[in-house]
Amino acid sequence: MRRIVCNKCFKLPLLHPEDVQRGFRSRHKVIERVKVPEFHTVTVTDGNGEVLSKRELSHIHCDNCNAVIPEGASCHAVTVWRRGQEIGEWESGFEQ
Repeated sequence: MRRIVCNKCFKLPLLHPEDVQRGFRSRHKVIERVKVPEFHTVTVTDGNGEVLSKRELSHIHCDNCNAVIPEGASCHAVTVWRRGQEIGEWESGFEQ
């Protein structure tokens, strides 16, 4: 899971202790100055992988509250994965 979270919504700890016991791990990075990545889209697919809709996004939205995070503002990048399957670095795509 990869999430961009505004300063208002960000809270520690990232994981509940039961999630940690079940093998989940997390990573957190403060993004000092956020930017909209070059290819910032949302794609909705059905259960068979058929694309139902695809939309280019012009803003960064908080994945918790959906508020717009203005370009140049600070926010948080949160990554969660299962033990042994760490998600590669993606955060720099959102940094100015």
